Amino acid sequence: MTEASILSTNEIAQSLGILKIPATVNKSVSREAELMILNVIDNAKLLMITSKRNKLTVNDINESLKMMNIEPLYGYKSWKNEVHHSTIRYTQFLDIKYLKDEQIQTTDISSRSLLAYPLQVTFDCNWLVDNHSKILLKKKGKTKNSSESKNKNYEIDHPSKKLKFYYETSIEGFFYGGVVYEMMLAKMVSDEGVGPLLTYYLDFIENILENPKHEFDQIRKIIKLAKILVINDSFNTITCQDRIVSISFTILLLPAKNIPFDQNNILMRDECSELFQLFCEKFSPFNIHIRAQIGERFIELLNDETTDCYSAYGIISSFVSLGLQTIKYVLFPNIVMILENIQNDYFYQGPERHLVFDSLVKIIGNGLYRDLFSMHMHNNLQLNASTQELYDQLMGVVGLDMMKFTYDSDSYEFI
Repeated sequence: MTEASILSTNEIAQSLGILKIPATVNKSVSREAELMILNVIDNAKLLMITSKRNKLTVNDINESLKMMNIEPLYGYKSWKNEVHHSTIRYTQFLDIKYLKDEQIQTTDISSRSLLAYPLQVTFDCNWLVDNHSKILLKKKGKTKNSSESKNKNYEIDHPSKKLKFYYETSIEGFFYGGVVYEMMLAKMVSDEGVGPLLTYYLDFIENILENPKHEFDQIRKIIKLAKILVINDSFNTITCQDRIVSISFTILLLPAKNIPFDQNNILMRDECSELFQLFCEKFSPFNIHIRAQIGERFIELLNDETTDCYSAYGIISSFVSLGLQTIKYVLFPNIVMILENIQNDYFYQGPERHLVFDSLVKIIGNGLYRDLFSMHMHNNLQLNASTQELYDQLMGVVGLDMMKFTYDSDSYEFI
């Protein structure tokens, strides 16, 4: 069939005025055409079976083509559909016709003995937790029997007694803290088969964060645990990335008054920005818009009057994890608004405002350096008029603090 389809594609191309098609292109086009033809025939066969017929007709082919938004066949006509009927002589002048179809023999079923009564279903623990629970479907491995391997079998992935004991032990290590907790985290990084516990760990973290009284040590341990959940591939975090993002935002926006000492607030926000970087690197291939969505949410929070200085510091520091494109197209256009908020006592009260400004200068400088370095390497510094206008605005707002972040003297003169 492949050779015939290759010859057919050549003839079709010649009829359209294309004299010669490269062999590689011809092969790929013929393969796609072959698959499409098989798909049309398969749909037509389903229509034939549904119509209680054992012969494929042109009408079936046409209906199948219409389903795929393809023009039907012209110049062909089917014979009258052959549907097998059986006749019942009801009266002298009335015949009743019905479809001849196989019926289930209920007498055979009723004559059989009943099967054994199933055992009562038991669970080791309540694995359907909260409204965020998700049933993970895992494909079974291939069996030796070839006929069984063709069937798609699934099983529900839920914790066993061993995993339940693993979870309880890890939670005890969490509250114990110290070296024991660090050793437990080091082991959890590479542990396999712990995927069913993901929902339990996320619920545990959310329950800790719902407590109005937050302890700094507990928050740091939560951040470390969340990092392990993202790093270990056994945890299918792609299915619940919204919960991990929500947890990160919650930690980032914890009121500063709940965490004593300034250094603790700064350290907690720095570690939370590292968490943002971890899951952005992991989730970006699956959700290409996640960095931009997080960046837009960051801008909304920076424009919120209830955001304190430490939270604003953590938000701006987390922009590093969102990549150069998000910094350039989401953060840079809002620099003036952020600086106006920093200068406004109503927004950021207290002497901690310098943290927000220093963090902002660092992020702007980092973005300028990386972007200018990229343009310098591609030798296109003079081809970015919009970029030059944006950088002129940044220089006018931030000032000479940006000079140490430029790639070289030429790039600084370009700005």
